[in-house]
Amino acid sequence: LSRWLQLSKQKIRGVNWHRAAVSTWSCLTFVGLGTALNIFGPTLLDLAVHLKVEVSALAIMFTVRGLGSILGTVSSGWAFDRFEKLAYLMLSLIILMGVITMSVMPFSVHIVMFGVFIFSNGFFTAAIDTGSHGVLMKMWRHEVGPLMQFIHFS
Repeated sequence: LSRWLQLSKQKIRGVNWHRAAVSTWSCLTFVGLGTALNIFGPTLLDLAVHLKVEVSALAIMFTVRGLGSILGTVSSGWAFDRFEKLAYLMLSLIILMGVITMSVMPFSVHIVMFGVFIFSNGFFTAAIDTGSHGVLMKMWRHEVGPLMQFIHFS
């Protein structure tokens, strides 16, 4: 595996394919991240019907997701700094967990269950954001500016 990583980081015909692949996947990840973060607002009325609660009772879920985001940002920032060599593995697992929490949310039958899922989703989406930024900044160093603008545009 380490030999493959060394080969993947070499330039072939003037292009660093490792950097190109990671940057492309990061842009695609941020498309999904934007969807995950913004789907809650437009579906609020349907969620209230599905969970059999008033819309005002669902308003607290924005705060719950925000708390998950704060915790996800802080803990993933610490983890990515502490376990730098495992950054790609951690980011892959975090993305997988974010997908799982987003996928099980529609199956919530109670507002408390939905709150657990929305907190977890906030945690993982913030961790994806923090981890991706850290990986890209380490990889591109001083050339990261245009890429950071592009991933937030995507």
